[in-house]
Amino acid sequence: MDKNYLKLFQEIARSSEVIAEQVMEVNKNRNDNKALLTSQNMRNDFAALTDKLKAEDFIESTLTLKDIALLNVGATILTEQLERQVTEMEKSLTNYKTNILPKFKECAIEIQTHPDENIENIINEKFHD
Repeated sequence: MDKNYLKLFQEIARSSEVIAEQVMEVNKNRNDNKALLTSQNMRNDFAALTDKLKAEDFIESTLTLKDIALLNVGATILTEQLERQVTEMEKSLTNYKTNILPKFKECAIEIQTHPDENIENIINEKFHD
């Protein structure tokens, strides 16, 4: 395994450990002891995997089926999070292109063509739903 993949595996394990900690907090706040125990076990498993992957003497042949399964679960969770973030970013980008930027252009044109008009009024007119 090359060093880039090793770093990627380390990041997947560490990020998954952090996510499991966040889920633990949610489960704790909900007083869901069964889910809390499950999320604690996941966190512990990912922490152990992170330590294993970051060890100076790590040898890829020491990866187990459980390690690969954990990396798969972690990568799946991270992929889903990234997809949600991309979807939100695409919505924001669309809003900028179809709403915000055209309104700024309209404001600039309005200010140029009506220099005596109060800029605050123009902005309030364009950016009021």
